[in-house]
Amino acid sequence: MLRSLVGSEMCIRDSNEASDCQWFDTLVCDKLKESFSVDWAPEEVANLCWIDFQEGSPGAYHNVPDQSELKVQVEDALEAYNIGTSKIMNLVFFRDAVLHVARIYRVLRQQRGNVMCVGVGGSGRQSMSRMAASMAEYKCMQ
Repeated sequence: MLRSLVGSEMCIRDSNEASDCQWFDTLVCDKLKESFSVDWAPEEVANLCWIDFQEGSPGAYHNVPDQSELKVQVEDALEAYNIGTSKIMNLVFFRDAVLHVARIYRVLRQQRGNVMCVGVGGSGRQSMSRMAASMAEYKCMQ
């Protein structure tokens, strides 16, 4: 159940209702305490971001305590992507975009991992997916 809760995080976080996010964070805290005897505050759960890349390439799986550090890593990976391709991407990474890249990357790195990105045209689905695939050292085909 915890895995499905954590998988639902993106849907909850994208909601504009702060009360929904607070409810979800409290639910995750309760499940962590129940399942793993871990006592975390809702504020700690709200800022969790687990990745397995370091300096733009695959590495050890770890939590990122400072998300501005993660933004720098993703921007460096974008620079490396732009150097190695003729399809240059000029992207601005705000907090949600960085977290989306991290989520897509995490799923793509799983065995048989795939993601269906849903959103309106021009919302960055393709760019975020290309960025995550590049960071995972996968070849993106269309």
